[in-house]
Amino acid sequence: MSDFGEGKTLKTRMPHRCEWCGEGIEAGTFVFHYKGKFDSDWQDWYMHSECEVSWSMNCDDGEGFSPYENERPNKEMTT
Repeated sequence: MSDFGEGKTLKTRMPHRCEWCGEGIEAGTFVFHYKGKFDSDWQDWYMHSECEVSWSMNCDDGEGFSPYENERPNKEMTT
C-alpha cells in the first residue's frame, strides 16, 4: 500500500541502478525517478523509461515489487 509519493521523468546527472531490472543507468539518461513512502519505508529510486512502463502495467494495483528481480523490457516496445 502506498502511503504517499511522487514520480517524475528527469535526466540523470550521475549513474544509477534501475530499481526494476537492476541494470545500470548511465549519466545523462532520461529516467523515471520516484520519491516517497511505501509501507512505512522511505523510497528514492530510478528506473529506465521502458522499465517504468512495465512497472506501471504490472503493479498498478498498489502492491509493491521485488527490486532488481524483473526483466528489462525491449526498448523498442516502449517507443
